[in-house]
Amino acid sequence: MKEGPLRLQALAEQMFLDKSTASRVVATLERKGYVSRVEDPEARRAVQVQATEAGVDLYERIRACLIAEEKAMISCLPPEVRQGALTLLRQLTRAAQVRCGLATECCPAQPQEK
Repeated sequence: MKEGPLRLQALAEQMFLDKSTASRVVATLERKGYVSRVEDPEARRAVQVQATEAGVDLYERIRACLIAEEKAMISCLPPEVRQGALTLLRQLTRAAQVRCGLATECCPAQPQEK
């Protein structure tokens, strides 16, 4: 979605799925008109998967709903609690990236408070 058309293997890797599962998901999305297969410009026999206009619209609607729900969930929390949660989520994300080989350092040094 963010990177434009992708080969199925690359899409599967980004979604942490095996290729056969990703293939079934793509087939369902294609049948519903949310994605299409296009020729890979780098390899004539290969194809890439890309979102259709309907797929982009669906993605944007789902994303907007999720963001609105998240805002509603945290709106009653004090700012310092929200900031602490954000710090924790960033650290958990970084640890997951290290575990998946996407980063090399787990917890970079935190700036010293004055």
